[in-house]
Amino acid sequence: MGNESGRRFPPPPVTFDVVTRRAVRDGQCVLAAAGGGGTTAPVVLCEHVAPPLLASPRRASLRAGADSRSAAGFLRELYRRKRPCERLEMEPRGLLALTLLAAASAGELEADGGWKTDHSMQMVGKGPCNVEVRDSLTYSEFVHWYAYSKPVIIRGITQNEQFRALCSKQSLLQEFGYRLVRLSTANTYSYQKVDVPFKEYVEHMMKPQSLDSLGSDTFYFFGDNNFTEWDSLFRTYIQPPYQLPGTTGAYSFGIAGAGTGVPFHWHGAGYSEVIYGRKRWFLYPPEKTPEFHPNKTTLSWMFDTYPYLTEADKPMECTIHPGEVLYFPDRWWHATLNIDTSVFISTFLG
Repeated sequence: MGNESGRRFPPPPVTFDVVTRRAVRDGQCVLAAAGGGGTTAPVVLCEHVAPPLLASPRRASLRAGADSRSAAGFLRELYRRKRPCERLEMEPRGLLALTLLAAASAGELEADGGWKTDHSMQMVGKGPCNVEVRDSLTYSEFVHWYAYSKPVIIRGITQNEQFRALCSKQSLLQEFGYRLVRLSTANTYSYQKVDVPFKEYVEHMMKPQSLDSLGSDTFYFFGDNNFTEWDSLFRTYIQPPYQLPGTTGAYSFGIAGAGTGVPFHWHGAGYSEVIYGRKRWFLYPPEKTPEFHPNKTTLSWMFDTYPYLTEADKPMECTIHPGEVLYFPDRWWHATLNIDTSVFISTFLG
């Protein structure tokens, strides 16, 4: 494909697909990282990409850093000059800025990432919040005030725009649609497991939670991730920077419909971040066992138990949104409830 000098960008509007290390051959303009490593990532911008990628590409350089305006100007200049298909060496942050710009200009980077929620099926709202929320936090403050004592919500602690873009519905189905994922039942103990293609789960099994269904009958995609097959996605995630001494982070990634969630359980300390949607959390300290049935869903607990709790028995609770990270200490009881169709990732510190 070294003779591609005749290929030109079509005039705007143009659609882009946000994909890494994979070219999409659909006749549209494509922005795709074609692989590589080190400090740069090869990128191909052209009207139509077919393998092999450019054999003798012309080179250019974009060093946009964290300034997306530089990437915006670069993209506009490509359109203005109608420059032919090129392969560019970009620093990762420059690539990210240009990728997000291209997606946004095509209207593909929707606020919900394409993970639509039927609001007529929503049965709960975001509720109150009595968990402390911090807009900034030093490591010493984290260790002194929260690490071993109480939950906290931290805003702006991670910068996961690239991971968020790759978690859009279109991107995930395109990259992982035919790969098997392991579903678990949404109950407290003795999870049952079933393996299904990711596309089948998203299009046929992922539905709003029914009040009539038991947690032991509700299959839910969370944890049990194949880190080899999903490595290209997880490598783009930037986990919260504060760790407990002697621990490392292990990821648990999930996608689920409105009203779903996991009833009360506990394990080691960790973080939870919502990529799309909203997730409501209910927490109790280790010494205070909540009132719940291990095979009933969090949604049924919300209707059958939560309204009748005394003030002394009510949990700590809050709803986290994209851009917020919840930290929970070791052995704290917690239950979750997805208010919307949600994409989320937890980092367990073990």
